Amino acid sequence: MSANPVRIPALRIGVIGAGRWGRNVIRTIQSLPGTQLDAVVSNNPNTAELVGDNCRVHQDVQSLLNGEKLDGIAICTPPATHFDIAHDILDAGIPIFIEKPLTFDPTQADTLVRLAAAVGTWGMVDHIHLFSGAFQKLLTALPDIGEVTAIKSIAGNAGPVRADADVLWDWGPHDVAMMLSILNEPVRADSETKSLPGGAAEVTLRIMFPGDIHATAVLSNGRENRIREFSVEGTKGTLRYIDGGPERRCVLETREKSKTLLVEAAKPLTTALGSFVACIQNVTPPLSNLAFGAEVVRILAVADGREAL
Repeated sequence: MSANPVRIPALRIGVIGAGRWGRNVIRTIQSLPGTQLDAVVSNNPNTAELVGDNCRVHQDVQSLLNGEKLDGIAICTPPATHFDIAHDILDAGIPIFIEKPLTFDPTQADTLVRLAAAVGTWGMVDHIHLFSGAFQKLLTALPDIGEVTAIKSIAGNAGPVRADADVLWDWGPHDVAMMLSILNEPVRADSETKSLPGGAAEVTLRIMFPGDIHATAVLSNGRENRIREFSVEGTKGTLRYIDGGPERRCVLETREKSKTLLVEAAKPLTTALGSFVACIQNVTPPLSNLAFGAEVVRILAVADGREAL
Protein backbone atom coordinates (compact mmCIF):
# COMPACT_ATOMS: atom_id res chain seq x y z
CA MET A 1 0.00 0.00 0.00
CA SER A 2 1.37 3.41 -0.95
CA ALA A 3 1.93 5.99 1.73
CA ASN A 4 -0.59 8.77 2.11
CA PRO A 5 0.48 11.94 0.25
CA VAL A 6 1.75 14.76 2.43
CA ARG A 7 -0.71 17.63 2.55
CA ILE A 8 0.92 21.04 2.31
CA PRO A 9 -1.05 23.64 4.28
CA ALA A 10 -2.48 26.47 2.20
CA LEU A 11 -0.73 29.80 2.49
CA ARG A 12 -2.76 32.16 4.65
CA ILE A 13 -3.02 35.58 2.98
CA GLY A 14 -4.62 38.77 4.28
CA VAL A 15 -5.86 41.83 2.38
CA ILE A 16 -6.11 45.38 3.68
CA GLY A 17 -8.69 47.42 1.81
CA ALA A 18 -11.75 46.19 -0.08
CA GLY A 19 -12.33 49.02 -2.54
CA ARG A 20 -12.57 48.48 -6.29
CA TRP A 21 -8.99 47.24 -6.69
CA GLY A 22 -9.00 45.50 -3.33
CA ARG A 23 -11.98 43.42 -4.44
CA ASN A 24 -10.04 42.40 -7.56
CA VAL A 25 -7.16 41.30 -5.35
CA ILE A 26 -9.51 39.39 -3.04
CA ARG A 27 -11.12 37.49 -5.92
CA THR A 28 -7.73 36.72 -7.44
CA ILE A 29 -6.32 35.36 -4.18
CA GLN A 30 -9.41 33.19 -3.79
CA SER A 31 -8.70 31.70 -7.22
CA LEU A 32 -5.05 30.81 -6.58
CA PRO A 33 -4.35 27.14 -5.78
CA GLY A 34 -2.71 26.43 -2.45
CA THR A 35 -3.74 29.82 -1.10
CA GLN A 36 -6.37 30.74 1.47
CA LEU A 37 -7.84 34.21 1.93
CA ASP A 38 -7.66 34.23 5.71
CA ALA A 39 -8.38 37.82 6.78
CA VAL A 40 -9.49 41.16 5.36
CA VAL A 41 -9.46 44.66 6.85
CA SER A 42 -12.53 46.57 5.69
CA ASN A 43 -15.21 48.86 7.07
CA ASN A 44 -17.60 47.94 4.27
CA PRO A 45 -20.48 45.84 5.70
CA ASN A 46 -20.78 43.97 2.39
CA THR A 47 -17.23 42.61 2.60
CA ALA A 48 -18.31 39.59 4.67
CA GLU A 49 -20.51 38.40 1.80
CA LEU A 50 -17.63 38.79 -0.67
CA VAL A 51 -15.03 36.86 1.33
CA GLY A 52 -17.17 34.03 2.77
CA ASP A 53 -17.42 32.42 6.19
CA ASN A 54 -13.83 31.14 6.33
CA CYS A 55 -12.31 34.62 6.17
CA ARG A 56 -12.14 36.92 9.17
CA VAL A 57 -13.12 40.56 8.64
CA HIS A 58 -11.29 43.12 10.80
CA GLN A 59 -12.05 46.79 11.31
CA ASP A 60 -8.41 47.89 11.54
CA VAL A 61 -4.87 46.77 10.83
CA GLN A 62 -3.88 46.31 14.45
CA SER A 63 -6.74 43.88 15.00
CA LEU A 64 -5.48 41.87 12.04
CA LEU A 65 -1.93 41.82 13.37
CA ASN A 66 -3.12 40.78 16.84
CA GLY A 67 -4.54 37.58 15.35
CA GLU A 68 -2.65 34.55 14.09
CA LYS A 69 0.37 35.45 11.99
CA LEU A 70 -0.31 35.42 8.25
CA ASP A 71 2.06 34.25 5.52
CA GLY A 72 1.61 37.46 3.53
CA ILE A 73 -0.56 40.57 3.33
CA ALA A 74 -1.72 42.59 0.32
CA ILE A 75 -2.14 46.35 0.88
CA CYS A 76 -4.86 47.85 -1.33
CA THR A 77 -5.41 51.24 0.30
CA PRO A 78 -4.83 54.83 -0.90
CA PRO A 79 -1.11 55.67 -1.34
CA ALA A 80 -1.11 58.23 1.48
CA THR A 81 -1.80 55.38 3.93
CA HIS A 82 0.86 53.03 2.57
CA PHE A 83 3.75 54.01 4.80
CA ASP A 84 2.07 53.55 8.18
CA ILE A 85 0.34 50.31 7.18
CA ALA A 86 3.40 48.81 5.48
CA HIS A 87 5.62 49.82 8.40
CA ASP A 88 3.45 47.97 10.92
CA ILE A 89 3.20 44.83 8.78
CA LEU A 90 6.89 44.67 7.91
CA ASP A 91 7.77 45.31 11.56
CA ALA A 92 5.73 42.20 12.38
CA GLY A 93 7.93 40.23 9.97
CA ILE A 94 5.24 39.63 7.36
CA PRO A 95 5.90 39.98 3.59
CA ILE A 96 3.75 42.55 1.79
CA PHE A 97 2.25 42.92 -1.66
CA ILE A 98 1.60 46.65 -1.99
CA GLU A 99 -0.06 48.72 -4.67
CA LYS A 100 1.87 51.43 -6.50
CA PRO A 101 3.27 53.87 -5.66
CA LEU A 102 5.06 52.45 -2.63
CA THR A 103 4.74 55.89 -0.98
CA PHE A 104 4.64 59.53 -2.04
CA ASP A 105 7.84 60.28 -0.10
CA PRO A 106 11.31 58.92 -1.01
CA THR A 107 12.46 59.11 2.63
CA GLN A 108 9.52 57.01 3.75
CA ALA A 109 10.11 54.54 0.92
CA ASP A 110 13.76 54.14 1.95
CA THR A 111 12.67 53.63 5.56
CA LEU A 112 10.51 50.69 4.51
CA VAL A 113 13.40 49.17 2.55
CA ARG A 114 15.70 49.40 5.57
CA LEU A 115 13.04 48.10 7.96
CA ALA A 116 12.34 45.03 5.84
CA ALA A 117 16.07 44.22 5.73
CA ALA A 118 16.43 44.75 9.48
CA VAL A 119 13.64 42.35 10.44
CA GLY A 120 14.43 39.81 7.72
CA THR A 121 11.32 40.16 5.58
CA TRP A 122 10.52 41.63 2.16
CA GLY A 123 7.89 43.21 -0.02
CA MET A 124 6.69 43.32 -3.60
CA VAL A 125 5.32 46.47 -5.26
CA ASP A 126 2.52 45.83 -7.76
CA HIS A 127 3.87 47.67 -10.79
CA ILE A 128 1.30 45.67 -12.69
CA HIS A 129 2.66 45.91 -16.24
CA LEU A 130 5.95 44.32 -15.20
CA PHE A 131 3.96 41.14 -14.63
CA SER A 132 2.41 41.14 -18.09
CA GLY A 133 3.67 38.33 -20.28
CA ALA A 134 3.61 40.70 -23.24
CA PHE A 135 5.89 43.18 -21.47
CA GLN A 136 8.20 40.40 -20.32
CA LYS A 137 8.39 39.31 -23.96
CA LEU A 138 9.44 42.86 -24.87
CA LEU A 139 12.30 42.63 -22.37
CA THR A 140 13.57 39.33 -23.74
CA ALA A 141 13.32 40.64 -27.32
CA LEU A 142 15.39 43.78 -26.71
CA PRO A 143 18.48 42.35 -28.50
CA ASP A 144 16.40 42.22 -31.70
CA ILE A 145 16.30 46.03 -31.92
CA GLY A 146 19.97 46.70 -31.27
CA GLU A 147 21.00 49.52 -28.98
CA VAL A 148 18.14 51.39 -27.31
CA THR A 149 17.93 54.98 -28.55
CA ALA A 150 14.63 56.24 -27.04
CA ILE A 151 11.52 55.23 -25.14
CA LYS A 152 8.13 56.75 -25.89
CA SER A 153 4.93 56.04 -24.02
CA ILE A 154 1.35 57.25 -24.16
CA ALA A 155 -1.22 56.19 -21.58
CA GLY A 156 -4.52 57.40 -20.24
CA ASN A 157 -8.24 57.02 -19.91
CA ALA A 158 -11.42 58.99 -19.26
CA GLY A 159 -10.67 59.41 -15.55
CA PRO A 160 -10.33 58.69 -12.80
CA VAL A 161 -9.74 62.14 -11.34
CA ARG A 162 -8.37 61.36 -7.89
CA ALA A 163 -8.22 63.69 -4.92
CA ASP A 164 -5.37 61.71 -3.34
CA ALA A 165 -3.07 61.27 -6.36
CA ASP A 166 -2.53 63.47 -9.40
CA VAL A 167 -1.85 62.07 -12.87
CA LEU A 168 1.93 61.93 -12.40
CA TRP A 169 1.65 59.79 -9.26
CA ASP A 170 -1.35 57.77 -10.42
CA TRP A 171 -0.18 56.84 -13.94
CA GLY A 172 3.52 57.66 -13.78
CA PRO A 173 4.65 54.74 -11.58
CA HIS A 174 3.75 52.30 -14.36
CA ASP A 175 5.90 54.05 -16.96
CA VAL A 176 8.84 54.73 -14.66
CA ALA A 177 8.86 51.07 -13.58
CA MET A 178 8.88 49.90 -17.19
CA MET A 179 11.61 52.38 -18.12
CA LEU A 180 13.78 51.28 -15.17
CA SER A 181 13.43 47.64 -16.18
CA ILE A 182 15.20 48.58 -19.44
CA LEU A 183 17.57 51.43 -18.53
CA ASN A 184 19.33 52.27 -15.25
CA GLU A 185 20.44 55.34 -13.34
CA PRO A 186 18.67 58.30 -14.99
CA VAL A 187 20.56 61.56 -15.03
CA ARG A 188 17.61 63.94 -15.28
CA ALA A 189 13.83 63.89 -14.80
CA ASP A 190 11.13 66.54 -15.05
CA SER A 191 7.46 66.85 -15.86
CA GLU A 192 5.00 69.35 -17.26
CA THR A 193 1.28 69.43 -16.46
CA LYS A 194 -1.53 70.83 -18.61
CA SER A 195 -4.98 71.28 -17.07
CA LEU A 196 -7.97 69.80 -18.88
CA PRO A 197 -11.74 70.27 -18.41
CA GLY A 198 -13.43 68.57 -15.48
CA GLY A 199 -10.39 68.63 -13.23
CA ALA A 200 -8.47 66.24 -15.49
CA ALA A 201 -4.88 66.81 -16.62
CA GLU A 202 -2.24 65.75 -19.10
CA VAL A 203 1.30 65.23 -17.85
CA THR A 204 4.42 64.95 -19.98
CA LEU A 205 7.06 63.04 -18.05
CA ARG A 206 10.63 63.29 -19.38
CA ILE A 207 13.55 61.18 -18.14
CA MET A 208 17.05 61.24 -19.59
CA PHE A 209 19.36 58.25 -19.22
CA PRO A 210 23.12 57.97 -19.84
CA GLY A 211 24.12 58.08 -23.48
CA ASP A 212 21.62 60.86 -24.16
CA ILE A 213 18.76 58.35 -24.25
CA HIS A 214 15.46 60.16 -23.75
CA ALA A 215 12.33 58.51 -22.33
CA THR A 216 9.04 60.39 -22.61
CA ALA A 217 5.58 59.47 -21.33
CA VAL A 218 2.41 61.44 -22.08
CA LEU A 219 -0.14 60.57 -19.39
CA SER A 220 -3.71 61.78 -19.07
CA ASN A 221 -6.96 61.08 -17.22
CA GLY A 222 -8.84 63.29 -19.70
CA ARG A 223 -8.83 61.06 -22.78
CA GLU A 224 -11.94 59.83 -24.55
CA ASN A 225 -10.72 56.22 -24.70
CA ARG A 226 -8.34 54.03 -22.76
CA ILE A 227 -4.87 53.67 -24.26
CA ARG A 228 -1.46 52.36 -23.26
CA GLU A 229 1.35 51.99 -25.75
CA PHE A 230 4.95 51.73 -24.58
CA SER A 231 7.54 51.81 -27.36
CA VAL A 232 11.27 51.11 -27.16
CA GLU A 233 13.18 52.38 -30.20
CA GLY A 234 16.52 50.90 -31.17
CA THR A 235 19.11 51.07 -33.92
CA LYS A 236 17.54 48.05 -35.69
CA GLY A 237 13.84 48.44 -34.97
CA THR A 238 11.13 49.17 -32.41
CA LEU A 239 9.37 47.04 -29.80
CA ARG A 240 5.87 48.02 -28.72
CA TYR A 241 3.95 46.87 -25.65
CA ILE A 242 0.28 47.58 -26.31
CA ASP A 243 -2.42 47.25 -23.67
CA GLY A 244 -5.61 48.55 -25.22
CA GLY A 245 -8.20 46.08 -24.04
CA PRO A 246 -8.65 42.59 -22.62
CA GLU A 247 -5.53 41.36 -24.43
CA ARG A 248 -2.02 42.75 -24.31
CA ARG A 249 0.53 42.22 -27.06
CA CYS A 250 4.18 42.75 -27.91
CA VAL A 251 4.98 43.83 -31.47
CA LEU A 252 8.38 43.97 -33.18
CA GLU A 253 8.74 46.47 -36.03
CA THR A 254 11.75 46.57 -38.35
CA ARG A 255 12.33 48.05 -41.80
CA GLU A 256 11.31 44.76 -43.36
CA LYS A 257 8.21 43.82 -41.38
CA SER A 258 5.94 44.15 -38.38
CA LYS A 259 5.54 40.98 -36.33
CA THR A 260 3.41 40.25 -33.27
CA LEU A 261 5.62 38.32 -30.87
CA LEU A 262 3.05 37.56 -28.19
CA VAL A 263 -0.64 38.06 -27.51
CA GLU A 264 -1.51 37.64 -23.84
CA ALA A 265 -4.98 37.02 -22.44
CA ALA A 266 -3.92 36.18 -18.87
CA LYS A 267 -4.50 38.92 -16.33
CA PRO A 268 -1.27 40.48 -15.02
CA LEU A 269 -2.80 40.69 -11.51
CA THR A 270 -3.11 36.90 -11.45
CA THR A 271 0.55 36.62 -12.48
CA ALA A 272 1.61 39.23 -9.93
CA LEU A 273 -0.16 37.59 -6.99
CA GLY A 274 1.00 34.18 -8.17
CA SER A 275 4.53 35.55 -8.11
CA PHE A 276 3.97 36.86 -4.57
CA VAL A 277 2.85 33.41 -3.47
CA ALA A 278 5.87 31.81 -5.18
CA CYS A 279 8.17 34.22 -3.35
CA ILE A 280 6.60 33.29 -0.01
CA GLN A 281 7.34 29.66 -0.89
CA ASN A 282 10.94 30.64 -1.76
CA VAL A 283 10.44 29.53 -5.35
CA THR A 284 11.41 32.83 -6.97
CA PRO A 285 12.75 36.24 -5.84
CA PRO A 286 10.45 39.29 -6.02
CA LEU A 287 10.22 40.76 -9.52
CA SER A 288 9.43 44.25 -8.21
CA ASN A 289 10.86 44.50 -4.70
CA LEU A 290 10.74 47.34 -2.18
CA ALA A 291 14.08 48.79 -3.31
CA PHE A 292 12.83 48.95 -6.89
CA GLY A 293 9.60 50.57 -5.70
CA ALA A 294 11.59 53.12 -3.70
CA GLU A 295 13.62 54.02 -6.81
CA VAL A 296 10.40 54.61 -8.76
CA VAL A 297 9.22 56.94 -5.97
CA ARG A 298 12.53 58.81 -5.98
CA ILE A 299 12.42 59.44 -9.73
CA LEU A 300 8.80 60.61 -9.58
CA ALA A 301 9.73 63.00 -6.76
CA VAL A 302 12.56 64.36 -8.92
CA ALA A 303 10.19 64.80 -11.87
CA ASP A 304 7.75 66.51 -9.53
CA GLY A 305 10.43 69.01 -8.49
CA ARG A 306 10.64 67.81 -4.88
CA GLU A 307 13.99 65.98 -5.06
CA ALA A 308 17.31 66.29 -6.84
CA LEU A 309 19.05 63.40 -8.61
